[in-house]
Amino acid sequence: MDGYTGRLYEEEFFGVCAGRARGYMTWRESMAFAKEFQPKGWNPSEPNTKMANNLHARVCMAIEERICEDLDWEKVKLFSAIGTPLDWYHGIDAWFEFEGTVVTIDLTVDQNKQSGKANLVIHPGEDELPNLIRHIAMRLLGAA
Repeated sequence: MDGYTGRLYEEEFFGVCAGRARGYMTWRESMAFAKEFQPKGWNPSEPNTKMANNLHARVCMAIEERICEDLDWEKVKLFSAIGTPLDWYHGIDAWFEFEGTVVTIDLTVDQNKQSGKANLVIHPGEDELPNLIRHIAMRLLGAA
């Protein structure tokens, strides 16, 4: 990961939200702002970056495995917060939503960072780890 900055990793993974806000916003205001200004072409049910799309698909499959039935993948949303007050002030780079449950994500290239303001801290390559995918699915199902 030499030369790979955290910002570049985040932007490649989740894109950059389109809106520009000035100043502090509360967590709820920041989340509403990020939802309104998702990256160009972003569909929270089918994200348009390869890494985010793969993560979304793996989480959906893990939910299906857990509930033992087909899932309407459109019910599982993955939102970007890159470049918004949710990112700057609240340490949230993205979040999943499913049936009213939210799981927040902080991406980082800092291997020493193990916790943050988000529910989960993810390092490069960890987004494909089966245990992490299952953990996200379990949290979305309210079982973790």
